[in-house]
Order: sequence, then structure tokens, then C-alpha cells
Amino acid sequence: MSDELTKTGRPAGDDEIARLAAAFEACAVEKFGHAEHLTIALWYLARLPEAEACGRVRAGLRRLSALDGDGRYHETLTAFWLRAVAAFLRDADSEQPLAVLRERLVARFADPRVVFDHYSPERLNSREAKTSWVEPDLKPLEGVTIESRESSIVNRESIRK
Repeated sequence: MSDELTKTGRPAGDDEIARLAAAFEACAVEKFGHAEHLTIALWYLARLPEAEACGRVRAGLRRLSALDGDGRYHETLTAFWLRAVAAFLRDADSEQPLAVLRERLVARFADPRVVFDHYSPERLNSREAKTSWVEPDLKPLEGVTIESRESSIVNRESIRK
């Protein structure tokens, strides 16, 4: 797996994660693989109310896709991974530094093909799935749901340290 954050051979620290988030906001990321997608979702979900975090991630991914001109934005994949990261955070120790949470998250979801445990390739590759959320056709998303709430998922003060 390509991982821009750990190219130095050491785990990413909170400062490196913050730099990735700033580059994402500015549409200036050099490489944006699976681990970076997960890291950005973690960054926003740990700091903002869930609905706002998801909106910011979606908007940023759409901007990147538009800049690249590739049209690769995929709503169902985005929502799937946002739900997975949100569920991970709900179960995580909120006292852990963001970098530790990121390492655990990326290790847990190292294989992006886990989505195919829930979706057939036909359903996931459909035009409808690319443009809007579609329910899985193979296995329900138990414990991987986004809940609307006014506070962030983890204690913001412990993450900012």
C-alpha cells in the first residue's frame, strides 16, 4: 500500500497529519492513496460534528476529482469509508493521540477491498452508486452507520494535544 505519510519509514505524527489535512483543504496533495483517504476522514471526524466532517470530506474529494478531471468521485465508496472510520472512532480510546489512532485505523483497514464484503462489483460500479448512496447487496453495514449528533466523536481537547 502506498502511504505518503510514512514514506520516511516512521509512523506519521500529528503534525504530519495536520500538514496532509492542510494540503487536502488547498487541493495541493501530491499523492492521495487509500491510507491518505482514511487519514483525512479521521482528521475531520475527530474534530468536527459528524455531519459537518462528512460534508467537508465529500466537498474536498469532489474538488480534487474536478481538478484532476478524472471524475472518479464515488459517493457510495466515500460514504462507506466515512461510516467505517466513524465506527472505528466510536470504539477507539479517545485519549490516544491522533497519530496512534491513525496507525490503528490504517492497519485495520489496510485492504480497501473490504468494501467487496458488502457490495458486489456490479452494484458498486453502477452509475447510481457513483452518484448517490446505495445500500449494500451482499452484507449489511452492521455497526458502520453515521449518526447525526452535535458533538464530535472523540474528545477534541485530547486530540489537539
